[in-house]
Amino acid sequence: MREKIISNPLKALWLSCCLGVLLVTFMRQDDKDIGIIFVYVMSILAFPSGIIVVMVVAWAAAMLASNSVSSSPDPFIQEIAGIVIWAFITVAGYIQWFVLVPWVWKKWKSRSLNRS
Repeated sequence: MREKIISNPLKALWLSCCLGVLLVTFMRQDDKDIGIIFVYVMSILAFPSGIIVVMVVAWAAAMLASNSVSSSPDPFIQEIAGIVIWAFITVAGYIQWFVLVPWVWKKWKSRSLNRS
């Protein structure tokens, strides 16, 4: 019961931070470095899975860009891509922090209790 009380505010805070990053990114689109800041902050929030997702997305984007004939992508497509990247990083971070880490913690704790 105590774990649920503690984890709910942490989930809300973490998800609020992720949503805040997305909103700030869209509000500051005139800033040329906002994409870099977006990737860094989301990678930190979802570390280490966020970095893996960013590397996979960067690889996929490089593959798509090499096949593209257009020199400048449509701004609408860039916005959709930003939301998709945000969603992938957020889901990966959520699964990591609020599914896998608690599961590993419970397994480790039960294992240490069984040894005693």
